[in-house]
Amino acid sequence: MKELDIKLGYNCNNNCLFCLNKDKRPFKHDTEDLKKQIRNSANNGCERLIISGGEPLIYENFFEILLYAKKCKIPLCEIQTNGRALFYEDYVKKIKSIYSNITFLISFHYHTPEMYQKYSQTNGFFQVLKGFENLNNHGLKFTTNTVLFKENIKHLGKILSILDSVNCQYIQFRFIDGKNVLDRFKEFVPKMKDAVEEIKKNIGKYPDKKIYIHEIPFCILGRELIKYSTPEVNEDRENLNIDKTVLNSPDIMKQQFIFPKCENCIYRQQCKGVRRIYANIFGTDEIDPIINND
Repeated sequence: MKELDIKLGYNCNNNCLFCLNKDKRPFKHDTEDLKKQIRNSANNGCERLIISGGEPLIYENFFEILLYAKKCKIPLCEIQTNGRALFYEDYVKKIKSIYSNITFLISFHYHTPEMYQKYSQTNGFFQVLKGFENLNNHGLKFTTNTVLFKENIKHLGKILSILDSVNCQYIQFRFIDGKNVLDRFKEFVPKMKDAVEEIKKNIGKYPDKKIYIHEIPFCILGRELIKYSTPEVNEDRENLNIDKTVLNSPDIMKQQFIFPKCENCIYRQQCKGVRRIYANIFGTDEIDPIINND
C-alpha cells in the first residue's frame, strides 16, 4: 500500500521526558508545502495518509489538511496522537464527519495518572481514557502505542488490563529509541532481554488482541514471540522530512539500525536489526543469530 507520512510540526501539549522529537519542537511545515506533497502523492496513487508530529491535533491547520486530503481522494487516513484532544467529543465528531474511514494510533505509556504526570509532565491521563470512550462511542478504530522504557515495563500487565477495559483491540509495543536521553540513557533504556521477559509474562493473557512488538530483534524476542513482531517495513511508505525531502521508510531504517553477527540468521530479511545507539551503549552480546529451524 502506498502511504505518505506528514508531520504538521513537532510542538506538543505533552512534554515527555523521552520524546523522540523534542529537539525539533520549534519546526513546523508550511501548510502549502504539505498540500503540495499530499497532492503529488495522491497523483502517484497514495492510498493512506498518516498525519503525525509532534501532536497534530493541536495545530490550527489540522482540519484544513484533513479536508485537503479528502479532496485529493486519498481513501484512508491515520492520525498519530497522544489522544488528549479526543477528550472533546465534538472534536471526534468533526473528524469523523470529514473522514469516516479514519483510524488513530494513540500513545499510551502508563498505568496511573501519577506516572503520566512524571514522564509526560501533564495531567492528560484521564483525558486519554475519555478519548478512548469517545472513539468507541462513534465506531472509530484505534491502535495504542506503548513505548517500552525502564520504568513502565514493570507495569505492562496493568497497562494491558486498562487497554482491555477500554476495548482496545490493536496494541503495539515499541522499544524506546533513547537518542534524546543520551545523558540518562541507562536510566530510561532497559536491556531488551529484560523488556522481553516482562512481555512474556503478560502477552498470553490477551489472545483475542492483535499485538505487535516493534524494534526488538527476532533473536532477542525468541521463537515464542516472533509471531508478534511487526510486519516488514513498507517500501511504499514515503516520509516528508524537515528539509522537504521525501524518504522512504526502508532508507530511514537503514540509517538507524544495524545487523551485527546477523548474516547467517534465518530471519535476516525480515528482522529490522538493532538500533545503532543501543548497540553503541549496551553492546551486542544479546544478539544471538538463529541459524536453523530446529
